[in-house]
Amino acid sequence: MSSRLQFTAVLVCTALWFSCSPPAEESSPDPSIPKKVSSLEPRTAEPEPEPIPQLVILFEFEGIPQSTLNAWIGDRNLKLIQRQLELDTAGLPIEPADLYILSPRLITQFIEKGQVTHWNPQPNLSNINPTFTSHNFDFQNLYAIPWRWTPMVLLEHVTDTESSRINPQSDSPNFPDDPIMIASLQSLPAAPGPIAPTVPNPAAYRIAWETFLESPATSVWIPAACPIRNTSDYVNPGWKWIIPSSGTTIVFDHLLLGSESELKQETYELLEYLLSANEQNFLLTTSGYLPVICPLGKETHTSPIPMPAGDWLNNSGFISLPAYTLPAPAEAEPATPETEIVDSSEVDIESTNDAPAPPSSPTPAATHPDQTVY
Repeated sequence: MSSRLQFTAVLVCTALWFSCSPPAEESSPDPSIPKKVSSLEPRTAEPEPEPIPQLVILFEFEGIPQSTLNAWIGDRNLKLIQRQLELDTAGLPIEPADLYILSPRLITQFIEKGQVTHWNPQPNLSNINPTFTSHNFDFQNLYAIPWRWTPMVLLEHVTDTESSRINPQSDSPNFPDDPIMIASLQSLPAAPGPIAPTVPNPAAYRIAWETFLESPATSVWIPAACPIRNTSDYVNPGWKWIIPSSGTTIVFDHLLLGSESELKQETYELLEYLLSANEQNFLLTTSGYLPVICPLGKETHTSPIPMPAGDWLNNSGFISLPAYTLPAPAEAEPATPETEIVDSSEVDIESTNDAPAPPSSPTPAATHPDQTVY
């Protein structure tokens, strides 16, 4: 009996001892072992970032220098897209733009077809030389704001006996019908297609400039902007340019606001930047073009290459050539009998070739009959 009581007492004491002992510390979980997930909950989707607005610039001849665009964009949340304008068979842009850079030849049809809209508010034009405002394609400059210009010049190499500082002016009664100038102003497309090309062709001017430098006997009509921006030795360049005293053709660029633009405020800010005094002064160094903000009678005083005196600018015309369109194919004429004697002076040389003539710059006869020069 006593032994049972002793055994029971031992069990009770043992139980009491375990109940009074502090709990053993739990071991820290191994961080390399992933936690057990009892239930999976879907992760909250992160919001999509806002798309960066794209401001599209389409230029007819040459675009805005990239250095100028980089300086303007700064910390603006904008993506700038700039490329050359392409026209459809109706002479309208294939894609819309926020900002168009156009010559007078396209401005009227862009206004009439609703491709561009008024600038609002109207930019301050008081500092722009009146020579470049109030033309008949937009007399009040509601749509087209003048930006830059450059004359077409005839480049000739200087001989050993000539001075490179020769007066760059000569008499020419042929303006604006000089056949070399007309051929330089308009280029045929490389191959038939639905796209009517714009003219002049800046790539052709670059090739003409390089050919001129490589060939001492070559003379070529190109915009003065091309040699200005590619010449470091203005004192003795080894060539001269000629501007006829009777006038020349002016490549004249305007800034127009796209009617479908959703970034009208940003485009207006870019317009004001391009017309600022600093940017107008930088035009020559960045692109070779001359500024429109200049004192009356001082339109060419900033050029590092001498320009002629006189009123040649007043006699000149602002280019307004329409885009070239392929002529309709001529109907085949019946073959001439072998026994018939044909006067060789009356034979159309091109029609005697089996293969079509390769594309080339048009002669005055092949130039669009409706071309005008303002």
